[in-house]
Amino acid sequence: MDYYLPNKFLTLNGEKFSTSRNHAIWIDKLPKKISIDLLRLFLIKINPDKHQNDFNIKAFVNFYNRTTKLINSKIVRKIENYNISKEHVLSNIDLNKIWLHIKTHARPDCYDGLEIYLTIFTWLNDQTYESNYALWLLGFVILSYPIMPKLAEAIWKILGFDGIPSLHASRKVFSINKSLLYEFEQINVSEIKVG
Repeated sequence: MDYYLPNKFLTLNGEKFSTSRNHAIWIDKLPKKISIDLLRLFLIKINPDKHQNDFNIKAFVNFYNRTTKLINSKIVRKIENYNISKEHVLSNIDLNKIWLHIKTHARPDCYDGLEIYLTIFTWLNDQTYESNYALWLLGFVILSYPIMPKLAEAIWKILGFDGIPSLHASRKVFSINKSLLYEFEQINVSEIKVG
């Protein structure tokens, strides 16, 4: 069955996007250091699926820099110093319920981009993540893969898995493959050009 995913209007800094007035952000003009994964996460956060929304550059830069700090501190810098043994398995965590929540809101007949974003961001902001870091990390990979595939796949490979992240494959015993993830760089408003 085909579905149409209508959405409301998305503005840029409070004004209508317009190619004729050169009021747009062109992907090829973005600084190379911007993670497309984090851009995609922001776009799903402000997705105008239920009401009009605005792509505000200052809000994007604030979101981007806050999120890079979180990812760098909880994942990139931590994973290289963390010992994850082969005994860590996913028997202690119920990702099925959370994954079903994301899957449900990703279905075209009941799509809700904000709910998907909130599920991922709530997981990322979990303050108890250190109590079982390996499982928290694996959960992050599985939940974030549809929106942030590059980051999720890099972590997945570091954890010693092959293929693409999946709930089924994550049930296997895993071991960490020590390798550095790249740190996300902070950005400035002046680096994002309109037009």
